[in-house]
Amino acid sequence: SMVESGRHALFVERPLLLLTAAALGVAVNFLTLMVIQATSSVTVKILNTVRCIALVAVGVAFYGESHSTRQMVGYAVSLIGFVGYNYFQMRPDRAAELEVWVEGRSQRWLGTCNRKTATFLLDSRGGVEASVAQAR
Repeated sequence: SMVESGRHALFVERPLLLLTAAALGVAVNFLTLMVIQATSSVTVKILNTVRCIALVAVGVAFYGESHSTRQMVGYAVSLIGFVGYNYFQMRPDRAAELEVWVEGRSQRWLGTCNRKTATFLLDSRGGVEASVAQAR
């Protein structure tokens, strides 16, 4: 522990270091608030994901850290999601086209299913209504 090793006095020995770390923490919180106000909380979440991916990349490239294939695939999927989100934010017309394409594919796929399918709709209060129909 810090007391047993005598490192509890570090804060007294280096107060400028402690104050600098505290000031940077407060600055990050205010910058996050400003980004949320300028964009959205989703943007902040996505930027945080990209930051984590960058930290992993730096760790692998410069510090020789190793990660499993599953972890690397997860980071790749996150990065693809980030790129896709930014692309569709800049090109809402393409996002609408993709929605129509996916809807058409899913309707065609559901039409070939020979089982019950559930449809979920938002009601006027924001709740979810479920209805079950026999697929054709």
